[in-house]
Amino acid sequence: MQAWLESKGCRLDSSNGPAFAIRSADGSIHEVHYRAGKLHRENGPAIVRQTAAGSSLEEYYLDGNRHREDGPAVIKRFTKGSTRELYYCNKEWLSSGGSSANPWPMNEGTSRELGRHIRQIVDKREARR
Repeated sequence: MQAWLESKGCRLDSSNGPAFAIRSADGSIHEVHYRAGKLHRENGPAIVRQTAAGSSLEEYYLDGNRHREDGPAVIKRFTKGSTRELYYCNKEWLSSGGSSANPWPMNEGTSRELGRHIRQIVDKREARR
C-alpha cells in the first residue's frame, strides 16, 4: 500500500492527530495514526475503530510494528461485553490473553480494509482535480 500511495504522491504522516479519520452518520469511527508512512503513535493506539453497535478495536504500533510495553497491543471489545487481547513487543506476538494458540487472525483483513479506505480517499481527491 505504501508504494501505491507514494506513486500517487502521498505519504501519510500525523504528528498532531490521525492521518486518516472516518466518522460515519451511524456513529461509527475509524481513525489511523501514521508517522513517516508507517503506523505509529507513541501515547495511544495507532488504529481506533468503534462500531455503531458498540464493539471496538484498538491497535498499538510503533514505527510500523505492533508494540506495547504496558498492556495488550490489540484490544477487541465485543458488543456483548467480552474482550480479546493480544500482546506484542517489537512486532513479536507474545500471547493472546490466556490462549497459547496462534494469534488472533485479524491483521490481513484490517490491513486490506484500511488500504481500501485510503485508496478511495486518494482516488476521490484525484477525481476532483
